[in-house]
Amino acid sequence: MSKVLAQPCAQLALLVAMVAPVALAGDIYRWTDEQGRTHLSDQVPDAYRDKASRTNSRDFELTPQERAEAARRLAREREDEEWARTKAKDRELEADRAATAKRPTRNGAGQPAREEGECEKRWREYLASLKCFEPFILPRGGLNGEAFKHCVSRTDPSKECGPVPTSTLRKD
Repeated sequence: MSKVLAQPCAQLALLVAMVAPVALAGDIYRWTDEQGRTHLSDQVPDAYRDKASRTNSRDFELTPQERAEAARRLAREREDEEWARTKAKDRELEADRAATAKRPTRNGAGQPAREEGECEKRWREYLASLKCFEPFILPRGGLNGEAFKHCVSRTDPSKECGPVPTSTLRKD
């Protein structure tokens, strides 16, 4: 296509793009029913034809600021939903942990797990678990559900093993 013809075609396309939504936006009518509720529609029931008034549909278009606020609100709502799902999973895990914690932890000899080697191992696994889950912590608390695809949850061994042994605390 020649440059002489391309510019008028581009201008015509722009004009059509700007006019098309206005041409397609039909009439909007407003009326109030017997219960006092206001209705807006492009079709008016026969019983309300004499009470309906035509409304400018542009009155209901969102400004760019309103669109941006709606997008922010939607993002917040989705984040809140994700947070609620994560909290529900956390409660389930905590209930499972509580049920598991009621059973005394035993080593192979049937004794409580107090041997230094086993406690160090449990502390190392627990601290590694915390480190793995750390990047999945959500801004408002809770964990992203993806965390459980990558990390293994370990219970806090302090009840059975006491405080963290200094030999377990390594600087990375």
